[in-house]
Amino acid sequence: MRYLRSALLRCFAALIACTTVYLGCLTFVNRCPVTTNPDCALPADDTSILRGPLADPGYVVNELSPVRLGGVSVSHSNAPYQPVDCIINQEYTINCRLENEEVFVPFTFLHRYFEVQGRLEEDIGSASQRFIWSHSNGKVFYPKQRYDPAGVFLFFETYNVEKRERVKYISGVEGVPLSTQWGQQGYYYPIQIAQYALVHYSKNITEDGGKFKLLEDGSSDSNASSHWSVSRGCRYAKVRTRWSNVVEFQGPVTSATDGCLTFRLDDGQPARFSLSFDFLALSGCDITVEVVADGHPYLVHYRTDDDGVSRTGNNVRYGIGPRREWSRITRDVYWDLYKGLTLGKQSKRKQPVISRLTRIIFQGRGQIDNITIANQFHMRHYFDAVDWFVNHQDDAGGWPINVKRELIEGVAAIPPGWYSAMAQGQAMSVLTRAYRLVRDPRYLETARRATRPFRRKATENGVLAVFMNQFPWYEEYPTTPSSYVLNGFIYSLIGLYDLSQLDPDNEEARDLYSDGMRTLKKMLPLFDMGSGTAYDLRHFTLGIAPNLARTEYHSLHVNQLLLLSTIDPDPFLKATVERWIGYLHGHPAKHN
Repeated sequence: MRYLRSALLRCFAALIACTTVYLGCLTFVNRCPVTTNPDCALPADDTSILRGPLADPGYVVNELSPVRLGGVSVSHSNAPYQPVDCIINQEYTINCRLENEEVFVPFTFLHRYFEVQGRLEEDIGSASQRFIWSHSNGKVFYPKQRYDPAGVFLFFETYNVEKRERVKYISGVEGVPLSTQWGQQGYYYPIQIAQYALVHYSKNITEDGGKFKLLEDGSSDSNASSHWSVSRGCRYAKVRTRWSNVVEFQGPVTSATDGCLTFRLDDGQPARFSLSFDFLALSGCDITVEVVADGHPYLVHYRTDDDGVSRTGNNVRYGIGPRREWSRITRDVYWDLYKGLTLGKQSKRKQPVISRLTRIIFQGRGQIDNITIANQFHMRHYFDAVDWFVNHQDDAGGWPINVKRELIEGVAAIPPGWYSAMAQGQAMSVLTRAYRLVRDPRYLETARRATRPFRRKATENGVLAVFMNQFPWYEEYPTTPSSYVLNGFIYSLIGLYDLSQLDPDNEEARDLYSDGMRTLKKMLPLFDMGSGTAYDLRHFTLGIAPNLARTEYHSLHVNQLLLLSTIDPDPFLKATVERWIGYLHGHPAKHN
């Protein structure tokens, strides 16, 4: 078990009867039970170190092993360590080690007690290891320039929405994620959809250009003909439509894996696991992609029905809707396979390793064009989400969230049909970027209408709360009493800023943003806990314990303020964010 010698941990002095405790990064077992390295897990049978009412699997004292600390190689083979009980706050006891007058405390305990992080890593330039202590694992993304409403959104290029456990799958009908965070049946959550769009938009800017290969476009001079094979009783032809030549296929929909019409992919295809094609269904169709993953064949079906997603054996099926008009279908086959394989499972499944796509099988009757594979289709995924916002905005200007939300114990749940200022704001950030790209007036008009819920009180199916009867606040969750969630409020301000910059004559967006920024500056001190931040203000509105922001949310607060500081040079914002960055590094506010 790794034991760590601390440098003057003031708050830890009460744990052991010494004036000052020095804890050393000494390793008692050749393991890393507390680490950010996912390949090193805590052994299930480690149970001996913690005793008393809080005993928990995760601790053991085992044989000593050498470790390198601060450039000094230490061997424990003859170390004069003695077992000693550490009595924690007169509540429970853990196993420690004593060397002369110094006490060594297990890092696994420190990790849980102080919520600090640690990991072993190779010491570059030597064959030994070193232990890295971090007060938190929060990441700070320092802006390199003023925030650009047409550029990367915050640090979203580092996200992957498809990977999230709370994303059930990417809808075959809408092309956007279905969430399960507050309802296992799956529902369209506009915040998740907006983040899906902004992630793909941002990745399109930051990543190298995609690698695309057009497989078939229906042209008569296409060299793709040799890749097609037609089963008996099926028909394949290249026909002329109003716009271009396309491939038309016809045959029965069966369970046979050979199918009616098959397009075989080259064995040497590079790692391109995204598929896009233009499609018109003339009857019920099944378009199947054969995938080799982890050495096994799988079939991912896209069927012209509304049945969501299902799995039987090595077959994963997605309903893509009737498709009786020409439309473009873009799928990430990798994530479609993964979400299908994990469907209904509570435990995490190892992500599959896809080696190749082998063939595309067509059944039923339909027309298809521009079959393309690529390593990514970021902008096509982005515009799927853009179109979702255009098609699903209601007359009130919002995107109602049709699931019950219970935010605070003892506070009435928010019934389905509520609006979120964070959703409204992030939708504006999505739509304004789309308008800048293609100048489609629908995108700008949809973004303008999205300001309407900001003028309606949260108690009247809007998102507006008023703090102390004078400071307007835009609620991520319209609870009663108000909850004042910080990160959602700031996201709404960024969206209003994006709209006001695109549409400078829009007084509504400009005023909402200006009012919100004044409120933010007045209320930020209420979120400062001296060593971190509060997620919301329930401690103020309900008189209960603060809801401390975990590291991910505290670092999000930091990054949001860093972004706003590039827009608004107010020294108060700069001083606040510098102090909050210090909290991430273990530098709390001064005490008396």
